[in-house]
This record gives sequence, structure tokens and C-alpha cells, in this order.
Amino acid sequence: MKRITKDMVKAGGWRYCCVCRKQGPRVKAHWEHEGREYCDEHKPSGSSNATHSTREVRL
Repeated sequence: MKRITKDMVKAGGWRYCCVCRKQGPRVKAHWEHEGREYCDEHKPSGSSNATHSTREVRL
């Protein structure tokens, strides 16, 4: 997993979270993993770079 940098945004424009894009509303992605972009909330937690686990929402 790697962080999306300012240089990456300048080169290709803003990227949006693949999960939020499907469910709405569109949220800017800050992480890239296996070719997909994620926001902080949907970031896969199995990475060694993870600083905190993904928040779990219970209904």
C-alpha cells in the first residue's frame, strides 16, 4: 500500500475512493493498494503501513 502524493495528483488529477464512488458520496483517495484507490476510512487494514485499523460501523 502506498500513499497518493501531490506529484501523483499533479500528473493524473485527483483520484477518488473506489468504495465511496460506488456507494456515494465521492471522497478523495489518499491510499493506493493493488491498483485500487481508497480513502482513510476504507483503507485495507492488512497492510504493514497501517497506522490504525479501519473503523467498524455497526447498525
